[in-house]
Amino acid sequence: MALKISFRFSRRGYSGTTEEIQDKITRNLVRTLNQNRIQHSRLYTPSRESIKAIFINEADINKAIELTDTLKTAGFEPRISMALKTARTVYCFGFDPSLIAAYSQNNIEEILTTANWKIRGVYIMNSKRSFKIEFQTTTEAKNS
Repeated sequence: MALKISFRFSRRGYSGTTEEIQDKITRNLVRTLNQNRIQHSRLYTPSRESIKAIFINEADINKAIELTDTLKTAGFEPRISMALKTARTVYCFGFDPSLIAAYSQNNIEEILTTANWKIRGVYIMNSKRSFKIEFQTTTEAKNS
């Protein structure tokens, strides 16, 4: 599993040659991560509207996600990678359909939170035959 997330940004606030813009974006992201004590191991070259970052551990990714509002204010919106999101997600299926009829998404979230599970959200599929639980960490997903 890659410990990678991307940061969306707007190029509108930058001027200069392509190389100068990429350098400014990279320096601004590094400064923002350092100010928030978020360690990373590598930044990729910025693409059109995003820049990818590799992190040392999942705790630093979690910190970046928790500080989304702060990072957005600095011009960088964190987006979790599909691989990491998949590793944090558990699909539930093959259960009695009356479970979904009896419990709403909010009820299920509340029950799991009360049971001290660290979740990001519960999503009931349109078919009502399955739902998924997105956890805050891959460890939590593996222990579920």
